[in-house]
Amino acid sequence: MRAALAILAMLAPACADDPDEVEEVGITETIAEPLELLLASPIRAGEAFWVEVRTIGGGCIHYGSTEVFVEEGAPTIIPWDIRFIPGPHEGCLANLLDLRHRATIMFETPGTNVLRVYGRRRNTDNTYDDVRYDVAIEVD
Repeated sequence: MRAALAILAMLAPACADDPDEVEEVGITETIAEPLELLLASPIRAGEAFWVEVRTIGGGCIHYGSTEVFVEEGAPTIIPWDIRFIPGPHEGCLANLLDLRHRATIMFETPGTNVLRVYGRRRNTDNTYDDVRYDVAIEVD
């Protein structure tokens, strides 16, 4: 019994993270689908508001998390999604889903401000490019 418990204790840390999943920056655009942002309205200086960044998921890709920070004075959003890596006798559905990553941000000054979003573009040959979007936002 002691030997079995010792083996389980040694295996527990190795099983803590699922080796069949990886967290990646979300797919924010394809050739057919551009970046999609939804913003609360109106946007006023000094008032928090929400922003949604759509990523493309489904099948083996599901919602992960949303990271928000300030980079070079610009509120910055990185949508993270989780991709399941199927084994030899596993598969994924071919469905597509819109995954919504919501963040709350605020601009301190009125006028034109920049919202930065990082994502990935899926190309026609099933390769991916990292992309950075600097979106001009008018603030009252």
